[in-house]
Amino acid sequence: MKNFLLVLLLTPFSVVTAQSVSISSESASVEYYRMPDVPLTKECTTYSANLDISYTELAKSGFTESYIIDTYLDLAGYKQVNKNPDVEITATIGEFIIWSEMRNTNRSKTKDKDGIERVKYTYNMEVKYSLPMGIQVYNKEGKTLIDKYIFAMSDTRSWISSSYSSLSDLDSYWRIQRKTKLSDLQKDLMKEGMNAISDLINNTYGFRLINDKIKFAAIGKKSHPDYDRFQKNVEIMQAAFQQMDADKSLDAVQVKAQPALEFYAASAVKFSTGNKDQKKLKHICLYNQALAYCWLEDFDKAETLAKSIQKFDTKNKDVKKLLEQIEYVRASLVNAGRTSRHQVVVGEKT
Repeated sequence: MKNFLLVLLLTPFSVVTAQSVSISSESASVEYYRMPDVPLTKECTTYSANLDISYTELAKSGFTESYIIDTYLDLAGYKQVNKNPDVEITATIGEFIIWSEMRNTNRSKTKDKDGIERVKYTYNMEVKYSLPMGIQVYNKEGKTLIDKYIFAMSDTRSWISSSYSSLSDLDSYWRIQRKTKLSDLQKDLMKEGMNAISDLINNTYGFRLINDKIKFAAIGKKSHPDYDRFQKNVEIMQAAFQQMDADKSLDAVQVKAQPALEFYAASAVKFSTGNKDQKKLKHICLYNQALAYCWLEDFDKAETLAKSIQKFDTKNKDVKKLLEQIEYVRASLVNAGRTSRHQVVVGEKT
C-alpha cells in the first residue's frame, strides 16, 4: 500500500519534468554606433558636402540641392562645414538619358469554348534609360579616398508599361503619362543612387546610429512548468535593453539585467546535456547570457558562453552567427581604435 501511494505521489512530478521543451524567441531593443570600415584619422572631425548637377537635371528630378545634400550626403558623426573641411564629399549626377521608347507587340493563342484557336494581340511601351552618378571623397591634403561610379552611362534600366488591347489605347496612355512617368523613373533612379552613395560614405567612414532588435531565447509552451520563471527573466532582459542608449554607458543596462543573468547562470548548471529537453533549457540559459554579454561588450565572456553551447550542440546556426558577430564587433572596435560602440565622440577615443 505504501509503495502504491509513493507511485501516486511521484507520478505527477515525473510527468511534469518529462514535458517536452520548445524554444521560441522574444525581441529586445538595442542602440549603438556602427564602427566605420575604414576609419578616418582621429584628427578628422569635419566635412563638406557638394552636389555636381546641372540646373536642368535638378529641375527635372523635382528635388532641391539642399534636400539631396541634407538627406544623402550627411557623414554620420562628423560636423558639416563650408570652409576648410577635413574631408570633402562631392556627388556627381549626370544627364538622365532616354535610350529608346519602343512599342512591343505580344501575340498569344487561346481556345474558345468551342475549341477554336484564337490569336490575341496586346501592346506595351518599353523604355530604356540610364543616369550616370558618381562619388568623390578627398582629404584635406587632396588625396583621393573614393572616386567611384555608382551608375555608369552604360548601366541601362528598362521599364515596361501595362499591356493594352490596341495601339491607339497605348498611344493615348503614353501621350498623357509620358512626362510624368519619365520624371518618376529619373527620380527613383536618383534616389537609388543617392542611397547607395550614403551607404558607401557612411559604411566606410561614418559612425551611424543604429536602432535594431535582438532575440533572446524563451520557452515556447506556456504549459511548461518552468515557463513563468523563464518568461519573467526574459522580460527582465527586455526591460534592461530597452534602456540602451548609444550616447550613454552600458552600466544601467548591466545593472537592470543582472538578476536575469544570475538566474540563467544558476539554472544552466542544473540541466543535463544527456536529456534532450534539459539540453534545450541549458541552451536557453547559456545563449541568453552569451547574447547579453555580447551587447554589454564583454566579448570574452560572451565567446566563452557561446562556445560552451557548441560542446553539446555543434550545428546550432544561432550560436554560429553569434560567434561571428562577437568576432566582427571586437575586430571593428580594434580597427576604429575604440573600446565601445557607445558614447562615441569623433576625434577622441572613448
